[in-house]
Amino acid sequence: LVIASTLDLTAMLNQLLEKIDMAFPGVVATVRLLNNRTGELEPTACRNIDETAWREGYSKSLRGFAKLVLDSKEPLTVADTQTDPRHTSRFARRFGLASYHGVPLIAKDEVLGLIGFYTKEGQSFSGEEIEFLNTLAGQLSLAIHNAKLYEAAKRSGGEIAALHSL
Repeated sequence: LVIASTLDLTAMLNQLLEKIDMAFPGVVATVRLLNNRTGELEPTACRNIDETAWREGYSKSLRGFAKLVLDSKEPLTVADTQTDPRHTSRFARRFGLASYHGVPLIAKDEVLGLIGFYTKEGQSFSGEEIEFLNTLAGQLSLAIHNAKLYEAAKRSGGEIAALHSL
């Protein structure tokens, strides 16, 4: 499984999004992780969208669909992002995105962020696709949690080595 193949967060996310693209060609996938210090969602990885435009144009504040998903800690599916009154961002309109499925990334009762899936041209997600994406998000949550623990351990090891050399 790709998710367990590396503890490098960036590499893992890129591999995962590549596999999602193979299973769901053309679906836009975005991963935003919660910065515990600022409380903001940080754009971390995306697929099938202009990454620079996505990073520059996406609000880091918690609002719209992202707020609904993270506040409820439950997945949210929206058949038509263009007309849904809960959508407060111009993101979907700007990129011509039709439907949305967002899943909170939660591991060990800690909210890590959000993975969002968007379709284009009026297509929406089937029940089986939603179930698959929810399962995938659960596995991704654990992999992100493990990658963060690994990074923290590496930092601590480096600090201990530096102190020891002093």
